[in-house]
Amino acid sequence: DPNNIQALTYIGNNHLRAKKYQEALKYYRMALDLSYENPQALYNSAVALRNLGRTKEEKLALLDYINTYPSGSFSRLATDRLNRLGDFTYRNHRLGFRTVTLAEIVFVPSSGILSEVSYPSLDLLGETIANIQKGTLNIVVYYLNNRNLAKKRAVSIRDYLTKRFPDLETNKRIRMSWFGTAEKRVVLKKTLRIKESVQFFLTDFKN
Repeated sequence: DPNNIQALTYIGNNHLRAKKYQEALKYYRMALDLSYENPQALYNSAVALRNLGRTKEEKLALLDYINTYPSGSFSRLATDRLNRLGDFTYRNHRLGFRTVTLAEIVFVPSSGILSEVSYPSLDLLGETIANIQKGTLNIVVYYLNNRNLAKKRAVSIRDYLTKRFPDLETNKRIRMSWFGTAEKRVVLKKTLRIKESVQFFLTDFKN
């Protein structure tokens, strides 16, 4: 049945397991034409494209998946894969026992002024920390060869969070660090160096 989304997805999965990636992609795209929010077809399309060596299309497929399903284990995997490919539109951040996927924190170019597009990510971050109710949120900002600008960006993030979530300031739950170097991190066994980045993590966290 060419209109049975589940059947088309299962056929795609069978081809993927058999390493018939072009055939798998064909059936996933047929399923997505009927329902673009099919999670298996969205995610596995990226897997098929990766195995076909079609990196640009893989990136777009991964972004489609995260944009549609911004949380969950497959979203985190898709984010790691994007980062490994040099795309930092999204980042995973370890907050206590949780890993939260956030859109990249964006600033007005060459400034410490937050862009409004980053407000939803920071709101989600603040709500998560407030709900955890313990631990210290570390804001770490990197900007290659400009430590002063890295500091301005860290301060902007702190000021936004403490304005939106005053308890974070009252209870002294925010700590800042800034560096005039690239961030070095390992994702899926690949070492990355990111010239401009923002990292969040939680310390002093006890069960």
